[in-house]
Amino acid sequence: MQPRRVSSLAAVSFCLSTVAFGEQERTLEVSALLASRANPLGLSLQVDLSKSLPLFQSDSILLERNFVRPVASATVSPARALGGLGLVFQPFSVLGFKTTVQGLRTFGTFGNLQSFPNTSLPWDDDDLAERVRDAKGVEERGEGEVSGRRSGHVFHVSSYVQFKVGRVLGRTEGGVTRAWYRLPPGASVFYDPGEDLLLRNGAYSTFVNADALVERFPVDALTSGVSLRTFDARAYGAPRGVRLRNARVGPTLLWTFAQGHLLALLAHWYAIHPYRAKGTRAAVPSVALAYEHEVNFSFDNGARSDAPAAP
Repeated sequence: MQPRRVSSLAAVSFCLSTVAFGEQERTLEVSALLASRANPLGLSLQVDLSKSLPLFQSDSILLERNFVRPVASATVSPARALGGLGLVFQPFSVLGFKTTVQGLRTFGTFGNLQSFPNTSLPWDDDDLAERVRDAKGVEERGEGEVSGRRSGHVFHVSSYVQFKVGRVLGRTEGGVTRAWYRLPPGASVFYDPGEDLLLRNGAYSTFVNADALVERFPVDALTSGVSLRTFDARAYGAPRGVRLRNARVGPTLLWTFAQGHLLALLAHWYAIHPYRAKGTRAAVPSVALAYEHEVNFSFDNGARSDAPAAP
């Protein structure tokens, strides 16, 4: 029997987190995730190669899902590419730890990497679009760079707690992330399209994500529930007195069809954001649509299967 799992797309950054329960196996997993979003716009394709290695055998429900999983990951979008290595260490069924290190490169398209000398300049959608139209003037005025071809790296470390009671699944993950680019002279802040915030270059930010889902609800092929995503850049490295954070909450719907195929739809409203949580903009959610296909190669019996990515 394949492990039962729920894959939850973190809207905006398109990060895939997994809650897995079931029998322990040694497997090589290949997954592809194609995701699009609106408010703000985004498109990406992520491919992961991972191998799960059990740590020990146990009949206890709290200990049976233990493993260490090295991961190689690559993500490409029309604006940038990322690639690197990660590790998932889950000593107990309910507790795990994750870390990733990725190099990245922007293509200089769509004004994706916009840098600023500080956080005092406006950066909502209209302001970013105007900077793209006036790219030369922005650089001449010393207001940063609009569409630079820049390289850098991203570091991420987190821990998670998860549970499954009957058809109810829950997961909470919190951690620290750091992004650094080779910005032009005089620029110390950049707009991160994944988190939809201004971030200080090389500073550490914190995040907390939570999901509460119900299997086979409202029909057998669906898993549905509520998700919360928060990101706070104030705690580490952000300018004093500036609140660089966002929080989004809303429904998540996962549809499993055929073997190893998953379609995810998320509509998350901004509860906290410097621009999107104010006025009429607060009524418009961030919407993400994603398709995932996963193939598992089992080393216990040599079998290959298109393992379902969700219950």
